[in-house]
Amino acid sequence: MTKQTSKPALKIIPLGGLHEIGKNTCVFEFNDEILLLDAGIGFPNDEMHGINIVLPDMTYLRENRHKIKGMIVTHGHEDHIGGIPYHLKQFDIPVIYGPRLAMALLQGKLEEAGVADHTELKPVMPRETVHIGSSFLVEFIRNTHSIADSFTIAIHTPVGVIIHTGDFKVDHTPVDGEFFDFQTLAEHGEKGVLCLMSDSTNAEVPGHTPSERSVYPNLERAIAQAQGRVLVTTFASSVHRISIVLDIAQKQNRKVAIVGRSMLNVIA
Repeated sequence: MTKQTSKPALKIIPLGGLHEIGKNTCVFEFNDEILLLDAGIGFPNDEMHGINIVLPDMTYLRENRHKIKGMIVTHGHEDHIGGIPYHLKQFDIPVIYGPRLAMALLQGKLEEAGVADHTELKPVMPRETVHIGSSFLVEFIRNTHSIADSFTIAIHTPVGVIIHTGDFKVDHTPVDGEFFDFQTLAEHGEKGVLCLMSDSTNAEVPGHTPSERSVYPNLERAIAQAQGRVLVTTFASSVHRISIVLDIAQKQNRKVAIVGRSMLNVIA
């Protein structure tokens, strides 16, 4: 009678962001090594009086802090990086890899919270790969989203490849010329993928989302026809939209004044 030995299993544990908007935090665990992917905040609903932000339950990570080898950030939205300063007050993360814009935004958050020395931030480029621990080889794949410099992630493990799309909005004419790297995704599809984790807001709604570039003509016309000053509101993280407004202002010889702390941080 042969004795069966159990093989190590890959654990995928979403701590937040599943069936909800916000708190995106996912744990990948293999052979007593933990890789974190994103750590975002949620926003309170109308019934949460006096609450400014919502965080996922991080008890599992506090209890297994010795297993944490590193973190991957997909992009710079608050629901993906906003929770990191709070978590670093409870446990250290040896290294955090992510796109340059997200790392720049995160650096300011960590310095403000006084936890910049609790981790090391390392910006990465599209198609770059990094080893995290002995169990994970992480590959960064360019995608398109409502924020610039966003990644899909391929996580190579001893049991197979996991594709985590990150948030995405397919844009075939991106403002910054950084196209969705469908070629690399197709290559992974040909080789075989153990698990696909895909998330895009309103993906279940028929149709498609217009390119960010499509707002340019109407915005340019509205600003040109305005007799006085023009007030434009947008999310500070909408770098493409901000770039469009600045470009139009330059063409029409208009001066631009920036209002808002987050907006100033992004542009600076």
